[in-house]
Amino acid sequence: MVGETSDRDPDAAVQYIHTENSYEPLARVDSHGEHAENFWYHTAKNRRINMEKINNSYISMIWQALSEDPNMDVSLVGLNLSNEKSLSLALRELINPFYDNFPCFIKGRCKNSLAYAINFYDEKMLSRLYESAIPLFEPPKNMSMNQFYVTVWGYLFPGENFSINNPEEYVEIAFNELYKK
Repeated sequence: MVGETSDRDPDAAVQYIHTENSYEPLARVDSHGEHAENFWYHTAKNRRINMEKINNSYISMIWQALSEDPNMDVSLVGLNLSNEKSLSLALRELINPFYDNFPCFIKGRCKNSLAYAINFYDEKMLSRLYESAIPLFEPPKNMSMNQFYVTVWGYLFPGENFSINNPEEYVEIAFNELYKK
């Protein structure tokens, strides 16, 4: 534990508590005078607060837009995603509206999960996630799966960066927590 005080307000004190045998922060305790109130600030690394929640199921949710749907416009059935115009049509008419209907917190988790996949998953894993949604369309043959994911990213989040600098800011949540805020 480390603490500090101020000459300006000698009754005020701040203490920093770290995990045992470590410099990893656990809490900050602010107090004032003898009858001090303590305010605890648990850090994200230790308490999963403010971490980006991800799960592979969120990626599958995006791809489910390409799955069989009895209400699908017949002009979209049989699209060849290797064709740039067909891919653009699938993104505009299927993936984008499907994604737009998600609740805000699900959209954020889909976005974080997609960014994580683009940054850290290999081609085999990216293919497996695509196939897990049982899409009607073969993935594009003229690009890698990573490029396909990046293309979808660019359409859903134009101008936004998918790079992840610190993977430790992401936590995989359990399946039974997917729909919990």
